[in-house]
Amino acid sequence: MLTELQISHFAIIEQIKIHFEDGFNILSGETGAGKSILMKSLGLLMGGKSSQSDIQSGKEQALIEGAFELRGRSDVIEKLEQMGIDCEDELLIVRRLLQKTGKSRVYLNGRLSTISDLKKVVSPLVTLSNPTEAPLIEMTNQHENKNLLSNQYQMELLDQYCDNLPLRKEVRLTFAEIKNLEEKIHELDRLSQEREQKMDFLEFQIKEINDLGLQEKEDEVLSEKIKNLRNQEKWQKWMTESEMVLQSSDRSLLSQLKNIMLQTPGESKEIEAILSPLKEAHALVEEAAYQLSQQQGLWSESDSHLDQMENRLSRIRKLQKKFGSDVTEILENHDRMKAQLAELQDIEQAKKQIQLQIKHHEAELLKLCKKLSKKRTEGASQLS
Repeated sequence: MLTELQISHFAIIEQIKIHFEDGFNILSGETGAGKSILMKSLGLLMGGKSSQSDIQSGKEQALIEGAFELRGRSDVIEKLEQMGIDCEDELLIVRRLLQKTGKSRVYLNGRLSTISDLKKVVSPLVTLSNPTEAPLIEMTNQHENKNLLSNQYQMELLDQYCDNLPLRKEVRLTFAEIKNLEEKIHELDRLSQEREQKMDFLEFQIKEINDLGLQEKEDEVLSEKIKNLRNQEKWQKWMTESEMVLQSSDRSLLSQLKNIMLQTPGESKEIEAILSPLKEAHALVEEAAYQLSQQQGLWSESDSHLDQMENRLSRIRKLQKKFGSDVTEILENHDRMKAQLAELQDIEQAKKQIQLQIKHHEAELLKLCKKLSKKRTEGASQLS
């Protein structure tokens, strides 16, 4: 209900604040006292059109503000929450700011909103465009009875009177769940018509991934290893050239050292002292040449591993074009396809499970509807 109305600089009203009590409130006064102005301000809180002429002369803006108590109005609170508007203490403050510039602003609990949102919250039933919700404000002129003659509106008033909104929401949600499950049944029926073809295709795709035996993030690991192995090609070239300088070529260092030591013209203690370090150098160079030769052999084996890894990475890349941008996504799609295949393989069992769920919800819906009907019947006699 509307608990307070505050108006500033609107038409002939300078400043006014009105508190409304529970029950019946009456505003009376002579012609020209401003009753129609108050009604017009209420119309603005309902999303009515504004005009610059509504702003008091000499003022830049006018303000209409209304406070609504929302106890028992879970439907309105739910709407506000869906709009991202907090509704603490079950209270709604609506502010309508009119400006001489022609701009009109709407605030719901301090949050800038639109006229459309304002209408959805405050007066969705004024023209019976949505006869499943009651307005926070409703204006009825003399001899106007179109709402009271509407069966849907009468039902809305009855549910408000009986506090049926939470129960009615349960009915709606249960009914929606039944419809959702029925849609799943229809989808399974559709799938069963193309079941064999779909199963063959899924089995082929699953086998294609299974055959590769993928490991998590394997593509990243392989890329790094291949990069490292390719760098070894530069070292391989260096070792080959170095090994030739040391021992393989005709003019290698080892050959020349050997020739120096073999071609001495005779024995001499002085020369022997000079040749001793050369003999040590010959042994060291020979060992280095041997180690280079051994390492070349090991890295030659790595070359064959490089071919294998590049081939495997190529196969992974082909799968990525079909099933995902990386191995993680491929494996996720693999699990999803296995689940789809399992569902297709046991469609009839899945349908039976869903049908059992439907029966359970239908029984619950019947119980809720009987409860709602009983509350309406009891409340109707009191309301009438």
